[in-house]
Amino acid sequence: MPDLIEVMLCCNDEHGNFKHEIDAIQLSDCESGNLEYPDLDSFAMGFRYLEGNQIAVGYTPRPRVLPIAGYRSHVGNLLWDSVKMSPAIAAELFEMARRFGFCMISGETNLFAAWEAGQPITEELILGALEDGW
Repeated sequence: MPDLIEVMLCCNDEHGNFKHEIDAIQLSDCESGNLEYPDLDSFAMGFRYLEGNQIAVGYTPRPRVLPIAGYRSHVGNLLWDSVKMSPAIAAELFEMARRFGFCMISGETNLFAAWEAGQPITEELILGALEDGW
């Protein structure tokens, strides 16, 4: 089981400018667990990269600070940034996205079924999606 996984965050505009919000989230190794915010005309989920390998997700005054192991901008294209994090933190990020109204548009069978049923997204579901290589 990997200690760290790569999670892609759509957090830049079409010109590559950082938007301070996440519009979509994707498990990058297998493109399983694709989440999108349904109304891109409104503000999705607030987001900031913090020095010291942390990201702040949510709205001020109290965004949730999550530990990460690395951050890269403009991965694949101008819209996406990449974050290295533990599978447990990825599961927490997915749960936060659910609370903000994100929809899962595709995903590995067990992960998708859990999302649709409103069941908790766990580290095991994230790792299972990556193992299946969807």
